[in-house]
Amino acid sequence: KMLPFDLARLGVPLMLVGTGVIASLAQTSLLSSSADTSSTDDDAEKDATEVYQVFFNVQALGGMDGNSIEDSGLQRIPGVHFVRNVQHMDVDARGGTRSAEVVGAEVLRAGDELEVLCTVEGIIALRAQAGISLKSQPNLTALGGRRRQRFLFEVAVADDSEFIRTDIVKDPRALRKEFGACFIAGPRAPISQASDPIAGATDVVLHCSRSDVCRADSHPAAAQICPGSVLLFEVNENWIEDKAHSRWQAACSLVQKVPDSSPLRVGGPVDNIRCISVVSGMVLLIGLASIPSSGVKLETGGLFFLLVLLCIRALTVEQLFAAIK
Repeated sequence: KMLPFDLARLGVPLMLVGTGVIASLAQTSLLSSSADTSSTDDDAEKDATEVYQVFFNVQALGGMDGNSIEDSGLQRIPGVHFVRNVQHMDVDARGGTRSAEVVGAEVLRAGDELEVLCTVEGIIALRAQAGISLKSQPNLTALGGRRRQRFLFEVAVADDSEFIRTDIVKDPRALRKEFGACFIAGPRAPISQASDPIAGATDVVLHCSRSDVCRADSHPAAAQICPGSVLLFEVNENWIEDKAHSRWQAACSLVQKVPDSSPLRVGGPVDNIRCISVVSGMVLLIGLASIPSSGVKLETGGLFFLLVLLCIRALTVEQLFAAIK
């Protein structure tokens, strides 16, 4: 019959020898190579990540005014790689040095401009963030209504693209009139880590993946945009599929729609009226259904209220049928 400690005489020496072997190998490259390879792969993957340079404005309402960049949580949003307050960059230009803690603790004020390096997923998340808005928001508002038909589109610029030969990307009115679009950001480029003028901090620097063809001397408007560059636009999909299909096809070698990227239907005068109508309608429906003498049944009043929501475009037919269990 075997007792619990019968193998202790053999097991304890083996354990001590094994521990010593592992400890000695840990100082060599035999065990650390896999960890180093994993770290190298992570760094390479991070450097290969392509991002857009986007600018946002801090608004007076929404909770960003008075907070620091670190407390705002913007840098923790998925897809966001770097956030900097443009108003504080002049300190670095004069040769001043600030610690990373000071940079993160800088207080945001209404009207400040934020430079953000992020993926398209980060842009979508930031647009839903209260307290900031895209610098190009006035041009987006000028696109008009039908926001459910507007999406972000990533496009690859063709070799003889109109976006290179002309200044239309820099002319919001012409771009809106001829392409039904608003330029958001671009060109998309990979990021790499580099030393930052701010003492103790790390900055992210954009590098053009096709620097051999991105030359300003080819055309005055082509200093940054070159064949193969990936640009980000917000477009009503009807313009790409129908109204300006030939123009988009000639200007771009590839057009890719970003799913679930329609702008939020908040902030505008019509949006405020719609919100007030929905809340008032709900209160009125519940109030009338709670009074027996009113003669209004909840199911009858609810059906009428749904028709009202469809009329004011607070609800679509697709959403209505999707909600039916």
